[in-house]
Amino acid sequence: MDYWIEIFDKGKTTGKMFFIQLKGSDQEINNDTFKLQIKVKSLIYYHKILLPVLIVCYSTSKDCFWGVWANKVIDTLDSKVLNQQKVQLKFDKSHKINKSFFENLPFNDLDDISQKINIESVLLGGNAKLFHKRLLDWLLFFFPNDISLDDSTIPNTIKFEYIENDENLSIHITHKKITLHKYQIKIPENDLHFNRPSFDEHDFDERLSEAMFVLACRLTDKNISGTLKLIHKIASTNGCRVPESYYFNLMSITLQAISDNRLNDINSIMQKFTNKGLVSEANVIDIGLLMASHKNPEVEKFRVKNLRILLQNIENNEAKGTTAYNLANSIEDTRESFEYYFLAKKMYPDYLNRFYWWREVAGILFQTKHYKLAEAFYMKALDLMINYDYSDARYMRVQVNAIRLPHEFYPLIADCLFFQRKFKEASEWFEKYFKKEKEDIEWYMKKRLSDHFMKVFEDSNEFNAKKAKTYESKAFEFLEKNNKEEALEHFYSAVRLDPLQSNSWFNMGVLSNEKDDLDKTLFYFECSAIISRNDIEAWYRAFCLSAVGNHIEEFKHIALYLKKIHGKIAINQIADMITQDPTRPMKEKQKVIKVIEGLLSEPSSQT
Repeated sequence: MDYWIEIFDKGKTTGKMFFIQLKGSDQEINNDTFKLQIKVKSLIYYHKILLPVLIVCYSTSKDCFWGVWANKVIDTLDSKVLNQQKVQLKFDKSHKINKSFFENLPFNDLDDISQKINIESVLLGGNAKLFHKRLLDWLLFFFPNDISLDDSTIPNTIKFEYIENDENLSIHITHKKITLHKYQIKIPENDLHFNRPSFDEHDFDERLSEAMFVLACRLTDKNISGTLKLIHKIASTNGCRVPESYYFNLMSITLQAISDNRLNDINSIMQKFTNKGLVSEANVIDIGLLMASHKNPEVEKFRVKNLRILLQNIENNEAKGTTAYNLANSIEDTRESFEYYFLAKKMYPDYLNRFYWWREVAGILFQTKHYKLAEAFYMKALDLMINYDYSDARYMRVQVNAIRLPHEFYPLIADCLFFQRKFKEASEWFEKYFKKEKEDIEWYMKKRLSDHFMKVFEDSNEFNAKKAKTYESKAFEFLEKNNKEEALEHFYSAVRLDPLQSNSWFNMGVLSNEKDDLDKTLFYFECSAIISRNDIEAWYRAFCLSAVGNHIEEFKHIALYLKKIHGKIAINQIADMITQDPTRPMKEKQKVIKVIEGLLSEPSSQT
């Protein structure tokens, strides 16, 4: 840097400082334009400096100065120049500075001057002047410290160009010579709003909304509060809409607001859009909330509440169907969720052509143990996905944890077959999946059990779940009488009649453990745990047995399964159960917990 400038006011320091980089040249000046060759790494360096940096260029032949605040110049250039050593900057007559430039520096805003966005305009008529004046009033109202007006020394510039044709006013907004937005409005000769001489913060006009939203998107990183207040104003004013081409920006603003702990602001905006029946804007915000909900349970509560209100305010059947579908995705109660999926289909029958509708309903059918129906719905979803027309953008929805490839349906179909006791078919579908995908620990363990059941219980025609329950009940009666041998035999008869009797497998494990038959006991507990995947007690016992018996691979499989399905919290729960178990020696407890710590510290793997 050539100069370090400190501002004084009447001989007293203000604490305001900036740097000057001086560049002189005897080059020929044409059209009042100074050309500067500068190293890209210098621009990157200026970008890192916290204090403002002013590049001042001097022509020895013209005795003139040009200036630009350099901290953000790198952001205004094409990304391709980052690979160059040097870049040429051109400063035209709008960049010329003199003594008055320094005398009129905004000392109070000097620290942020290089971060601002400059608003320039090309005004060719009376209506353009009226519109632009009111636009600036609102910009300064929402973003008073973030914009500058017609100051070419600020490189980050958004330009407004207007074309008038009688009452019609065409508005063209550009940034770095790239069109941000174009639209047209009417301003009649006797227009009330734009002819009012005084700015009124309660008097927002819908004709300003598109331009204001486009600018707000550029200012969000600098002032999220101003952006949210503006969008709230747009949502509250009749006739205002967000430009359709900017829906993605609205979703991004939603996500940024949530990350900045401004959920209440977003909720208020969505309610405004919802109450006005602006379905598109409300659904865009809902997508943002959906994307954030897996990290913040509070977000999901807002989503459900707002979607219910939105559903009541919609008249269009397609929009009602979409909202019902989104609501179904958000409700934990399976029965209510099921009803909303079918309401979505009723309001908009085209959902029957969309694989994800069949997939979601199949998931509910599986949860409610309608395995045969779930299989049929997954098969229909698979068929639709293979023939799905992804070119139709209207059908593309943001799906959290959505299936992306046809083979991802295979293990879901296999799971339905497993719980229908069709173990051979289940194994075949699992095998098809593993030909496409690396082994997933959950499906690996489920396939292994399917293979075992397929071999041991060959004749599925002998399966009788009702009779199996009778044997299980008798087994418990024998246990009450302390006749453990008869109990074990009846539990075994129960699983022969129905291999999915997880309770019987668990109690077989308990009884076999008393006989010190480690391998059988471990297998029985694993059967119980895999069939009833949320049975932490069964997983705990299998976990400990695999550790004590030095079944290292099995121990890893169980740990990875728990980590994938139930998360690290389940692992900690099992560690607590080990610590509190009075039947196990302390050395054994410490050994098992140490192995758990080692597994958790390793990168996630499958099998």
